[in-house]
Amino acid sequence: MFSVQLHIPFDSKLGQRLALLQHVVALSVVSAICSLPGGYDKLDLGLKWPNDIYAGGNAKIGGLVISSSAVGNVAICSIGCGVNLNNSLPTTCINDIIIEHNTHT
Repeated sequence: MFSVQLHIPFDSKLGQRLALLQHVVALSVVSAICSLPGGYDKLDLGLKWPNDIYAGGNAKIGGLVISSSAVGNVAICSIGCGVNLNNSLPTTCINDIIIEHNTHT
């Protein structure tokens, strides 16, 4: 889980495409998980637009939210993200998925 606040000038390349920020962050989180050693690169992780992270196409394991406001010529974007790492019930966690994957390979 993390949260971060970005101050993005509207005249920057990202500031001109703020609508893409949520998608860029979601893709970055999936990419970061898949870059971990130990078989994480083989997991079937994906996104259900615009803000949910899924494993195997049907198990939600995380999500993110972004809120923004304009102050002068700057967008203040607050980003929050959470990934279920170790809480098996009542849903699925990424640790269970990697254990199952490594057991079957």
